[in-house]
Amino acid sequence: MAVPDQKEMGRYILSLRTRLVRALVGKIEKCRQRLSSCLASQAFARPVDTICGARQQALDFLSHRLLQGVRSTVECEKGRLAVLAGRLQTLSPLATLARGYSICASVDGKHVVSDVDSINIGERMSVRLHRGILQCLVEDKNNRC
Repeated sequence: MAVPDQKEMGRYILSLRTRLVRALVGKIEKCRQRLSSCLASQAFARPVDTICGARQQALDFLSHRLLQGVRSTVECEKGRLAVLAGRLQTLSPLATLARGYSICASVDGKHVVSDVDSINIGERMSVRLHRGILQCLVEDKNNRC
């Protein structure tokens, strides 16, 4: 009575062995199913697409954002250029001439005549208009405005 029966102990060990074998077979089957599932996944079927696909998508997104940024910057700079061109046109001497003004200068064009006292009667001068240049002879001068 102090020691278990040998047959009973044999049956117990046999049942433990059977349970262990079933557990191992079940574990092996689960691992096989998991391996089959992994092998059937796209990562193994097309590993390059799986690995590079996400990177390609990120690259496409960043490329698109860069292109949008460049386009936005170009449009902004076009606007600035148009404003500056407008200012330049306003300040242009040719625009002033187009409004009916003229530039009077010495015949050689080196000195602009801005004062009636800087030219003498009988002198020749050049008058630049919006379209063309006149060669003039000073016949009279008047200091009154």
